Amino acid sequence: MKLNFMRAQLSFILLAITFGCVSGQDYAAQHKSETFSIYLVRHAEKSVVAGQDVNPPLTECGRKRAESLNHFFKTVPLQAIYSTDFERTRSTAHPTAAGKNLNIQLYDPRKLEAFSKSLIDEGQSALVVGHSNTTAVLAGLLSQQNLGPYDEDIYDRIYQVVFHENDIQLNLFHSTYGCMD
Repeated sequence: MKLNFMRAQLSFILLAITFGCVSGQDYAAQHKSETFSIYLVRHAEKSVVAGQDVNPPLTECGRKRAESLNHFFKTVPLQAIYSTDFERTRSTAHPTAAGKNLNIQLYDPRKLEAFSKSLIDEGQSALVVGHSNTTAVLAGLLSQQNLGPYDEDIYDRIYQVVFHENDIQLNLFHSTYGCMD
């Protein structure tokens, strides 16, 4: 499990170096660069109890996964973190936001097309935490591909959309970050 995590993290670092994302620049002060990446993940595991409210918290495994996500992004320069306004997405984003000293900015998952345009216009490396029915769809909008929702039991996908001058590249990582049930 740790080996897979380390391999996925190394892949991100190598990709960042390949695209010139890692340097001594002050990324917080930089608004728009020629190269930036938007990372998209689904929230971590949520508590599911029949008849429970529609805004459940994360499970213990989900909390561990959120912490591991923070560790995963430790060496990745991020300038913004976005989440939908649900406890499970905010809780997934929180450790990374705290680790990067960034505020979590909320977005409306019902307005993905407008949000995708906003992310591109900002031109900042960002983490976006969403849902099984929005994460891949948003990655598709950003990368100009037709991607749809995925099964609710999938938590291991990390989408990276790299913008480099006039090129857009979509990378999909399957990671075993966090705990395994």
